[in-house]
Amino acid sequence: MSQVTKEGRKKRGLFITLSTVLIALLILVFGVSSYKWYVKRVLRERKRRLYSSVRVEVLNAAGVPNLARNVTLWLRRQGFDVVYYGSAREKLDKTVIVERSDENMKNAKLLRDLIGCDEVIKEIDPDRLLEVSLILGKDWKSFFDFREEDFLY
Repeated sequence: MSQVTKEGRKKRGLFITLSTVLIALLILVFGVSSYKWYVKRVLRERKRRLYSSVRVEVLNAAGVPNLARNVTLWLRRQGFDVVYYGSAREKLDKTVIVERSDENMKNAKLLRDLIGCDEVIKEIDPDRLLEVSLILGKDWKSFFDFREEDFLY
């Protein structure tokens, strides 16, 4: 009888230990995933606040119908304040980001970091009521992962 009791205690002790370890792992996994979710949310909100202070104009120099409008909608979803969109006077092969207000090009760099366009130039113009011009060239597909078939008309 004492043999059965010892085995029962061992099994019960093993069960309690395994249960405790399992619960600790679940708490750890939940804690880590909650922390990651929180950090992503905080970073996303910080970017939105930062982006919302940047006024952008989007110009279509690629000749693709409704390109500027669709890029405008996407940029607004990211948090940018797009104040104008339309067609450029001439066609361009390359997409260009133009800083209009800051000598250090902080606004253009924000947009560059978001879309990955390395063609960034500075043309300060205090008469314009915006910080950045995004001129979409024929290479626009390199920076935006939506297709022309998906455009809103």
